[in-house]
Amino acid sequence: MLDLAIFGDSYSYEQVLYSDYKDHPNVKGLSWVAHLRSNFEITNYSVRGCDPYYMYKKFLENQSNHDKIIFLFPRPGRISTVFEGNEIHISNVLEPDKSEVHQAYAQWHKYLYDEEKEIHHALHLKDSIRALRPDVKFMYGTNWAHPRESESLMYISRLENDAWNEDAISIRTKYIDLRYNHLTATNNFILYRTVKYALSNGGDIIINPEDFIKPSEEEKECYLIPK
Repeated sequence: MLDLAIFGDSYSYEQVLYSDYKDHPNVKGLSWVAHLRSNFEITNYSVRGCDPYYMYKKFLENQSNHDKIIFLFPRPGRISTVFEGNEIHISNVLEPDKSEVHQAYAQWHKYLYDEEKEIHHALHLKDSIRALRPDVKFMYGTNWAHPRESESLMYISRLENDAWNEDAISIRTKYIDLRYNHLTATNNFILYRTVKYALSNGGDIIINPEDFIKPSEEEKECYLIPK
């Protein structure tokens, strides 16, 4: 069985539901990564909320140990750092944490953040990854100005949220979200089939929104648990 490494953020990170809510009766199906374990030996380096450079360093340290690579690009503009011995990943200014590091990030984002510059750096990271491993399969967790050979997984998650008349902020505020990698069980399985096909047959991983399923209102009550 071929060895596959996955480098990414919360759209491929496995620990949240597996640890915190794995016994909740409303947890349905498997994540797309878990489905892939029936086809590949997988090492998952993903960390939720991380920045692109953090995951790039993980890639440099480990890529030579694996037959196949998926690099699921985190959104540029995030911050990953170490503060007082603790590894911290800040994905956006809306996070409720009010620590010194989060406050510093909020000030940087308000006064100094340059989106064009962050995207420029991310695209150069992509070129560097491709130069070292021409066989890498790229995916994109969140929406940003990446080359549009494929849609982001956030776009699919937003389609689900829209079907439930919610958005990422309202879900984060009001609910415990029991979706693996921000996707319903059905869409995780569709994503698995898409990724498996690209890994087995060559070519890019193409995320086409028309391939995914709009969830029902009844499914909202299953996946989103009021806090």
